[in-house]
Amino acid sequence: HRWPPDFTPPPSGHWIMIQPWEFGKIPEGWVEPIRQQVDEVWVPSSSAKQCYVEGGVPANRVQVIPNGVRDDVFHPGAAPFTLDTRKSFRFLFVGGTIYRKGIDVLLEAYREQFDSRDDVCLVIKGMGDETFYKGQTAAETIREIQSDPEAPEILYVTEDLAEAQMGGLYTACDCLVHPYRGEGFGMPVAEAMACGLPVIVTRGGACDDFCTEERAYFVSASQKRVRVSGDAAAGGDAEGWLLEPEQESLQGAMQEVVRDPASARAKGQRASTYVREQLTWEHAAKRVLERLEALQDVPIRRETSTT
Repeated sequence: HRWPPDFTPPPSGHWIMIQPWEFGKIPEGWVEPIRQQVDEVWVPSSSAKQCYVEGGVPANRVQVIPNGVRDDVFHPGAAPFTLDTRKSFRFLFVGGTIYRKGIDVLLEAYREQFDSRDDVCLVIKGMGDETFYKGQTAAETIREIQSDPEAPEILYVTEDLAEAQMGGLYTACDCLVHPYRGEGFGMPVAEAMACGLPVIVTRGGACDDFCTEERAYFVSASQKRVRVSGDAAAGGDAEGWLLEPEQESLQGAMQEVVRDPASARAKGQRASTYVREQLTWEHAAKRVLERLEALQDVPIRRETSTT
């Protein structure tokens, strides 16, 4: 489990590669090493599995093992984090403020739907601003909106928070908004749901595995073909796709949760029950053990001539 994938065979035993992918068909340079030598690929969602299968990896060699949530940290009783706002309804975005996460669509929809007179605030918890996403974030756009006296309120949280503080950040807000273009799983979505928040997510991607109409709000989206440029170490270029969330659909969902907070809270309660009962790390560990046991009876691929 590393980036970029290391296709140097292990010295012994079955070879399992854990590698999410968010951009549609996997890079061409991955396909043959996986087909010839890797016994199984583990991915966190059905959407990620599709990326491998459409790239040419046999479906039975790609296993979905969802990520999990720490239900002792992320739950409705987590002590709320103190936020510097007087607005009573708080939307929340958690993650890198980058194109793949749909932050540009969110900022445009939020600014279009609300203004400074509305009793709403968008709390943005950025991640990787000065590390793995440095130079790719929407920090400048966020600051521009914050400086506009007519714009709806935005709080931009950039400091690192401990896990317990993150649990409190979720419970201090009323709704998570995550209009992503591509996700391998969507950890902030699952964590927010565990904390009892209704979530607004893009339809058609990784979050479909655990988001339903009964416990989430969906944003309509269309699939858009993209070419992902990559170096040789990462498998080269990939002919893939991303989802393009519809801004009007997002605005409608945001307006709905503000207009009918009781229904939104009910969705959040159902979501919390589901995640804390079905999507914990204990469940992930059981799935891992199932696959390890199943592989014991399967010949090691690189030691046979089978492809």
